[in-house]
This record gives sequence, structure tokens and C-alpha cells, in this order.
Amino acid sequence: MDGKIALEEHFAVPETLGDSREHVRGGGWSILERRLLDLQHHRLSEMEQHGIGLAILSLNSPGIQAIPDPARATAVARRANDTLADAIAKRPDRPAFRVSSSCCGKCHSPFVILSEAKNLALQDPSLRSG
Repeated sequence: MDGKIALEEHFAVPETLGDSREHVRGGGWSILERRLLDLQHHRLSEMEQHGIGLAILSLNSPGIQAIPDPARATAVARRANDTLADAIAKRPDRPAFRVSSSCCGKCHSPFVILSEAKNLALQDPSLRSG
């Protein structure tokens, strides 16, 4: 592994997956769908193949900011953050994923943003200070 860092990598949860479909031309949807949902098998092997040691992942666009209902937006943000936390926990030997602020920073409530940021820090020791 070369230790490269991949930025603007995307993932999806079932609630946001359909948001990406409109951006696919031709028959590529099944490939993109698989890649957006996969946080382990194919993604990790491609990272190895290309020398990527760290991937900064963001929820697929438009993500949480497209959900007008605050309660639903909060639930989807938590699900996305929990999905990434589970992926990290499954591979403690490979700290390859970090969540970007798009999963917790676009909610409707500053209290939810702070709560999700705290949850991320508790789940990922590399995000803690001191």
C-alpha cells in the first residue's frame, strides 16, 4: 500500500441510494449501485489495488440536505453514520474510512449535528483530541 488518500469517495444507504440513479447514463446503474453500498469487499480490494490507505467518504448527493423533514433527515444521517461506524468496526486492522461532515453537518438542528459529531468521535478513536 502506498498510503494514498482518496477524497470525495461516496457511499449510500438504502434511503439515499435512489438519489444517484438519475445521474447514470446507459446500463451502468447496477455497477454504481453495488459500489455505493459496498463498504467492505470490492471497495477494500480496489483500495489495495491502487495503493489507497485512507478514504474520505461522503454520503451520495444530494444526501441529507435534500430531506425536508427534520426527523427523517436526522434518522437518515444517523443511519449513514452508523453504517460507516459498523464498517470501520468490522476491520479494525484497516482504518481506511472516515466520515465527512456531510452526514452530520447538513441536518436541520445544530443539536443533532453536535450529537452526531460526538457519536463519531466516540466510535472512532482517531477523531478524539488529546
